Amino acid sequence: MDEHVESCLRAMLDKKQMQWMLGSAWYDCTMGDALEWLGKDFMRGHIRVKPEPQVMCELAGVQFPMPMSARRADGDDYYVASPQGVDHHTWRNDSADEEWLALHICHTTFEAAEAHSQAMRAVNAQAVEKAKEQA
Repeated sequence: MDEHVESCLRAMLDKKQMQWMLGSAWYDCTMGDALEWLGKDFMRGHIRVKPEPQVMCELAGVQFPMPMSARRADGDDYYVASPQGVDHHTWRNDSADEEWLALHICHTTFEAAEAHSQAMRAVNAQAVEKAKEQA
């Protein structure tokens, strides 16, 4: 039994929703359908656990994934979003890690931090435009 089949079977035991690929799109399917397709070598890759929806934040109309909410293991990489861009860091459990985590600007991927950085720039630009209108 390969890793994919095993993870699908575990998910089914946990009563997770399964999906199958029909054409080029994913659709919900029954556990019976998923089991049948997992039993066929040529169909195995067309079954998956339905992905959990990703919770998004929004600033000035720009969406970005939720920042990290928990500490990382020592030595794990993470990314810090700022209006200037994205900085790569390694978790050392020091005061900088704790401060950035508390500021909700840490992400586990560069792409998430970049989207957050773009949102920060957008909200700053929006605030400046609003101030100009009031001047």
